[in-house]
Amino acid sequence: MKKFLCFFVIILCFVPVNSQERGEISVDSMLVNIDKSTFTSNILYDRVLGIGDLNAFSDTIKIARHPFFKQALFELYLASKKEKFMPIKNLEQYCVPDSLRNEVDIGIINASFHEVNYDPVTVENGALDIRDGLFVQINDNPPFLSNHTFIASPLKSHVAGKSVVFHFKPNLLLQSTERKNIVTLTALFEKGKSFTIIEDGIIVLDKIEIPYSESGIKTIEFKAVFEDDSTLITEGALDFSFSEVITPLGIKNGSVTASLPFKGYGANDPLLHGYLDYRVFYHYENGAVVPILKKPIIIIDGFDPGDKRQIEDSDPHPGQTNEEHVSIAEMMVYGIPPNRVELIPLLRNLGYDVVIVNHPNYTRNGIEIDGGADYIERNARTHIQLYQELNAELTQNNSQEQLVIIGPSMGGQISRYALAYMEEHNIPHNTRLWVSVDSPHLGANIPIGTQTMLHLLKDYGNSSEAKEFIDDELGSAAAKQQLIEQYKDRIGDQVGQEWLNARTISQGFTLNRGHPYFQQYYNNLYNNGLSGSNGYPQNLRKIAIVNGSLKM
Repeated sequence: MKKFLCFFVIILCFVPVNSQERGEISVDSMLVNIDKSTFTSNILYDRVLGIGDLNAFSDTIKIARHPFFKQALFELYLASKKEKFMPIKNLEQYCVPDSLRNEVDIGIINASFHEVNYDPVTVENGALDIRDGLFVQINDNPPFLSNHTFIASPLKSHVAGKSVVFHFKPNLLLQSTERKNIVTLTALFEKGKSFTIIEDGIIVLDKIEIPYSESGIKTIEFKAVFEDDSTLITEGALDFSFSEVITPLGIKNGSVTASLPFKGYGANDPLLHGYLDYRVFYHYENGAVVPILKKPIIIIDGFDPGDKRQIEDSDPHPGQTNEEHVSIAEMMVYGIPPNRVELIPLLRNLGYDVVIVNHPNYTRNGIEIDGGADYIERNARTHIQLYQELNAELTQNNSQEQLVIIGPSMGGQISRYALAYMEEHNIPHNTRLWVSVDSPHLGANIPIGTQTMLHLLKDYGNSSEAKEFIDDELGSAAAKQQLIEQYKDRIGDQVGQEWLNARTISQGFTLNRGHPYFQQYYNNLYNNGLSGSNGYPQNLRKIAIVNGSLKM
């Protein structure tokens, strides 16, 4: 309902941002006859649809979290016509990586900005009215109202460990004010632990480690004294999971780097080796765990941009709180309470070694790779390496068992490609059963109307979350490879149609159409493997499950 109301508001309002580029009415074009001598901040909040409500944020003590901080930064960046602050994408390059699971940066926004002094309900209360599509001065009131906001927030939503290391960096102290820069900043953590972070306008303490003894929401109070001797207090919060990194008996964590590199479809894409993480839950014999690989069943994660879905619920989940995240293991259940059955213990008691595979974020040659949304071929090459290593371990353990591989969703595409590739290149995969669960062998669907609405929220609603979803999820390599319908911006006065209803000749259709990534991927997929196989592995038993329920 909230999304619908937001969309409804956007449709009803005049277009506030970047509209001159589209030949539409903008607030700046409506102000051509207004004296702008008092508009000194060069940040006009009316240029954006103020989802963050920054003009009211500092009126009372409010708590900021990571998503709100990004939204606020996005709005101020656009409200300055992209001349002040930074794009939210640039924020990431200054932050500690998600792999440092108990470290987090503190971002600080201290900004002066203006709003048009226009009251659409009681016009005479403001200074301006709208006539013939332009603002006109109607009294002696100031045409622009001055505002100030002060926001401080951790730049992760979730961290884990026995303590948290908080970083304070000059390039994450984002200020654009009129004689209200921060002179002194103190931070108050739980149990009365107070620290001076900024003194005489300079960061004097750039790192603090705070021990925590239990999980929960951790709040930090920030008090700022500004150049004009005024003060403000704000709060930032994040979700913390207390965890000691102890691997339980009978569980092994591992990782694999592909020996076969892959180059993406773009002309400038580098040739890179893929990477994955996995966890083995060893089998039980007579009620006791046996930490020796004997009978592996491999379960693969699907499409997961940003690696939000970890292997187990106890693992840290970048960008999500405990209430939001869902782990791979948590999804491996069936039935309705009280008759709910967990699959991992069931399989272990049946003698299987359960191997759960995750595709994390990682760095190669200085390039950040989002494994959960990367090219399917690169992930498949990493699986080839994994299957070989597991088979070598089986041989070492004198096991005659073969692999069982289960690929839900995009995991079915990755494993299909890997197994067929191995057969084509005479690499033994030693697999007896491959199960494809709801895998998009002809392509995946997100309604084009939903994609269009997200673009409207990004372009006209200034939603940082919509922008991130478009950039990181819809714009990811894996999404462009698999989506049948893909949104395309206007070309002149025409809306692009060639990225709709995607299909390829290799799939049995009479023409190639759709996004170029879709065409290239499905042609690669169907031409992979043994001759005449249509890209499916042949030397094993194949089972496909479609429209399966995760609740029954």
